[in-house]
Amino acid sequence: MENQTRFNLTNAIATWRQDLAARPGMAPERTRELESHLNESIGVLKQRGLSDEEAFWVAYGRMGGE
Repeated sequence: MENQTRFNLTNAIATWRQDLAARPGMAPERTRELESHLNESIGVLKQRGLSDEEAFWVAYGRMGGE
């Protein structure tokens, strides 16, 4: 039997933010700006019917994996 864990959008964004902020030269203002764009994109994608997980990964990919 397969053990699947439920996707947690809040945790995924937090992990993404931490990874982004840890990059050399990444200013806190830039991190906040990129997070805002990610959240906006996720919101639009969810309104179009995507799940939290699908919306996160599509938005992430559209940002170039930043």
